[in-house]
Amino acid sequence: MDGRVMDHPACSPIEPGEVHARYAGYLESCPEGDVREILAAQAAELRAAWAGLDDAAGAYAYALGKWSVAALVGHVADTELVFWERALRAARGDQSPQPGFSEDSFAASFSARLGRERARLLGQRREILRWAVGLEDEAWQRRGHVADRHYTVRGLLRVLAGHAAHHLAVYRERYLPGLPMADPRSGIRPLPSRDAEPVLEQPGVQGWRLGVDGERRLVRVVLEPGAGLPPHPVPDRALFWVACGEGELDVDGVCRKMEAGDAALVEGGARRGWRNPGAEPLELHVVRGWPED
Repeated sequence: MDGRVMDHPACSPIEPGEVHARYAGYLESCPEGDVREILAAQAAELRAAWAGLDDAAGAYAYALGKWSVAALVGHVADTELVFWERALRAARGDQSPQPGFSEDSFAASFSARLGRERARLLGQRREILRWAVGLEDEAWQRRGHVADRHYTVRGLLRVLAGHAAHHLAVYRERYLPGLPMADPRSGIRPLPSRDAEPVLEQPGVQGWRLGVDGERRLVRVVLEPGAGLPPHPVPDRALFWVACGEGELDVDGVCRKMEAGDAALVEGGARRGWRNPGAEPLELHVVRGWPED
């Protein structure tokens, strides 16, 4: 990245006074670099974290009195909406005091449906990113305030990313160990959990390896609208399960439409490919090395 780009206010380090001390932890959870790129990369991470979990899994809480998975996702979505409004008003030069909000009051009215909360979060994040990319340079350093807590637009967007990173870490540490990796109705047996490892990245397509069990590999793949994986020969047997969205599976030139909940077992050596002709992301769970028995 050249010096001119690095000098952009979205990239340069936050200075004292741009973020209130109460948000320092969230700021530390946001990596250095262009916050627009950070928000975009994190959107894929958020999508992968909860892909394939149904509403029953969304009701899981790791302890009595703790938020469910759906409530956790709803909290992140609500907080991003509030922070975005604050950043928007500051970017437009609005110097009037912004109201605070009670996260507990918000939590009392969360939807219990994980799918709905997940879609809301990801839709908002797409719009936040589009807005941030279109911001004029000078708007990034404009200021707003909530009571006596002052902030800059760029500081608040970093806090927004850090807040999501914090709750992703909580999910992985406290929720994920007790949560099945896949819907048991799909026929996919849970594999030992491990940190997601990127294994596929090309325009519109990303993949993460989520588990390893002998010869088996559990992989999560996300295809953005219009994206595809051209048919290619793969030596191992694989089970594909559609977690979210609709797509087309091509096996040796024969295409089949697939939608959420559908599964397909493809023999080793067959040429296989996917295409997402829809308007929403297509999310797949793939178990490579599916046993013959």
